[in-house]
Amino acid sequence: MTPTALKQRRVLALLALSGGMVSNDQLIEEIWEETPPKSAVTALQTYVLALRKRISAVGVDGKRVLVTHDGGYQIRLADGGLDADLFGEHIQTGHRLVAAGDFQSAVDAYRLAESLWHGGPFTDVSPGPLLTIEAARLEELRIGATEGRVEAELRLGRHRSVVSELSALTAQHPLHEHLHAQYILALHRSGRRDQALAAYSRVRTSLRRELGVEPSPRLWHLQRDVLMAENLYTSANDELGGFPGERKSA
Repeated sequence: MTPTALKQRRVLALLALSGGMVSNDQLIEEIWEETPPKSAVTALQTYVLALRKRISAVGVDGKRVLVTHDGGYQIRLADGGLDADLFGEHIQTGHRLVAAGDFQSAVDAYRLAESLWHGGPFTDVSPGPLLTIEAARLEELRIGATEGRVEAELRLGRHRSVVSELSALTAQHPLHEHLHAQYILALHRSGRRDQALAAYSRVRTSLRRELGVEPSPRLWHLQRDVLMAENLYTSANDELGGFPGERKSA
């Protein structure tokens, strides 16, 4: 029952993602950005009525789902009714399983999180300013889910199986040091030492050119371990700061 009108899509997306009450001012900013018409409040009420009709068309009371508050609106969803919430829950499960040492179950949890994605966030909404901020946040969480899964797979010794994926990820995120560290580690553990050193050289060049900085100590120590080929796996994991949800002992 997804609406086709752009402004209704923005209203629906912002209300669904927020969970709580969203003010009229926030909705108006999302819909019209910096140039709202004088009739913005009236137009917003029209969009809300249209959304309620769509909700009611599937046999649910639209007024009970899309609720009017003083100065704003709220959508009330059942538990598990929003994919973004399920995504976050699966990530947290993955973190807990890694901390418990159950790496295969962690991989499964992270994969469930990743499977909820179909393209980028709000690609069919054409987001306004508030949803654009949320899109960036969700993309960061998405990268974190992939990063967490790869870490768990490395713990399971699946270095060769993640090399191709990490090659693509580091190309997409040339300044993401942790992904590059995972890639360098996977290459070296797969017996591709020269390619691991070349990967370090590429990220170092990118960091110096784009940000004017040298790689972090963890990357530098990883390169040193590749060169020395001594205690690589233990040392690299120490330098990477552990896995998601894991703390070092004092």
